[in-house]
Amino acid sequence: MDSIVEERQGKIRWLRPEYQCPQGPATAEQVARSLKSARTDRVTDLLDTLVSLGQCRALEDGRYVA
Repeated sequence: MDSIVEERQGKIRWLRPEYQCPQGPATAEQVARSLKSARTDRVTDLLDTLVSLGQCRALEDGRYVA
C-alpha cells in the first residue's frame, strides 16, 4: 500500500515488470526502428555483444530478449 502512495507522490523505487521490457522479444530491425538514426547492422552487432556478455539472449527465430 505504501508503494501506491509513493507512486502518486512521484517517488518510484522500482519499475514494474511491464515497464521494464514493454515489447518483449524483438528483432534487431525492430530495435533499430525504435531508435533515432540507428542502423540495423550496427544494432545487430550491439545485440550480439550483449548476448556474448550474458545481458540478453538470442532466440532461434532471430529475435532478442533481455
